[in-house]
Amino acid sequence: MKARLLTLILSWSLVSFAQKTDLKVTQLYIIGTVHFPTEKINADTIYRTILKIKPDLILIDAGSKNFNNDYSFKKTYDENEWNACIRYKTNFPKTDFRPYDIVQRNEKTKQLEINGNNPATAFIFQKDFSNELIKIQSEIWKRYTYLNDALNYYSDKTLKEINCQVTDNLVSERQFYQYKN
Repeated sequence: MKARLLTLILSWSLVSFAQKTDLKVTQLYIIGTVHFPTEKINADTIYRTILKIKPDLILIDAGSKNFNNDYSFKKTYDENEWNACIRYKTNFPKTDFRPYDIVQRNEKTKQLEINGNNPATAFIFQKDFSNELIKIQSEIWKRYTYLNDALNYYSDKTLKEINCQVTDNLVSERQFYQYKN
């Protein structure tokens, strides 16, 4: 009986120890940024944040057209996150980089002319200003502009301040109106 109990305890201990030593934890960090320098966020602040994490893999918010077949950079942009990543790749060349483009979002944005000053936004703004939108269109436009304004409030905040549930919710809802409605 003692031999069985001792065998059971030893077996259980070995299984427990083996599971603990083989267990590897993967951590995922998502860092929301602004594309262009502000008073509190620039390529250096993003680089320092990445440096603290020391990732093995970085997904860049970009389409695969920006990468060669070997995932080296084919095309880069003079934007905060790109400049920080290029610097990190230079200092840590073994780090893997991959594109992360949400269902060709960047291409759809260009096609729909959603970002920046564009004819579609100017058209909707004019129609709203002259009260030519039907009620549901007007409500959607008002909600969209409210969300955009709320997000603009965060544009001069720190990385810590913009990486919160409030901004995640604002971005998610705004993208719903940008891409689905």
